[in-house]
Amino acid sequence: MSEENVEVVRGVYRGTSRRGIYDVLGDEIEWDATNTQAPDAGIYRGLDAFKGAYDAWRDTWDGYEVAVDELIDAGSSVIAVTRQRGRGKRSGIESEQLMVAVYTFRDGKVVLFRIYDTKAEALEAVGLLE
Repeated sequence: MSEENVEVVRGVYRGTSRRGIYDVLGDEIEWDATNTQAPDAGIYRGLDAFKGAYDAWRDTWDGYEVAVDELIDAGSSVIAVTRQRGRGKRSGIESEQLMVAVYTFRDGKVVLFRIYDTKAEALEAVGLLE
């Protein structure tokens, strides 16, 4: 099952639409970005809360792109090491940053989506780094 989870996450990043991620989320999804330095980091519970927060965040960017550097099979979780880049709609400032996401699956759906600033933090969170 874990290789299937890796392929699901790979598919999320292949798609350019927001729908790509929404299709793999469970109704009780929890998005936890509190492990980052992001100014709007928080916890969002439920599909509607996830969509609202994700849409608001994506709507702040022009030319937003994500490139996958690495996908790591972590059993019921998948770690995605990515680089995101884009230009702020209001500021016009171009930005590129590392983003590490942990997707945790249950019954074929993502039930927990956690964001970290570093790969080491994500590896530690899933028990692959001590």
